Amino acid sequence: MSGVVAIGPYEFKVARTNILILVNKVTSLLRPITVGCTYRHLVAKVCLRPYISRLCEFLQPSQLGVGTPRGCEAAVHATRSFIAQTQGEKVLLKLDVKNAFNSIRRDTVLQAAQTHLPEIYPFICDCYSSKTSLFHGDFCLDSATGVQQGDPLGPALFALAIHRVTSEVKSDLNAWYLDDGCIGGDPQQTVLSNAAIIRNGLSSVGLEIYNSKCELLIHSQQHN
Repeated sequence: MSGVVAIGPYEFKVARTNILILVNKVTSLLRPITVGCTYRHLVAKVCLRPYISRLCEFLQPSQLGVGTPRGCEAAVHATRSFIAQTQGEKVLLKLDVKNAFNSIRRDTVLQAAQTHLPEIYPFICDCYSSKTSLFHGDFCLDSATGVQQGDPLGPALFALAIHRVTSEVKSDLNAWYLDDGCIGGDPQQTVLSNAAIIRNGLSSVGLEIYNSKCELLIHSQQHN
């Protein structure tokens, strides 16, 4: 199944059919890996490239997973700096989102894309406004939620879709690398209240905090 998308004077034929491969995990569960259309991914990468700087400026300082050189390293350094400068008792909460890229609501993704990437929205809309067929042998699975695996647009679309939530956090530390976040500050007034904001906000876009993968660090340092 494919479609033709016009962007300015150009037209692209985009395939919506993908091959699904099942890989065994250590937990004995199966992880589905999707092999998408190479040409469709190439078009997505070319389309997104002119707008990376704009997205980076919009998403920073909380989101470091899009357009930020060595963004993961920057998040680590920010966390270390927070711990080193701590006075009194502070809490550091590491958050993980369950099956994040596959679970984000597509209506939220499309709304964010229309607002922040209007120039390439027709292409994004064609890719995500309808179900995608995933094939494993004779078995067909309709993918109707989340951003597509391997899609160069995926990280940017995901970050835009959760930006309203992550930007509402008011704490001494608020660093995100796509779906992994760290917040830090006063245990009661800052971290607990912001954790509730994040949990409720992510739930509204189809996401769930993975409690078993979250970590809580209580740090106390007295300065004379």
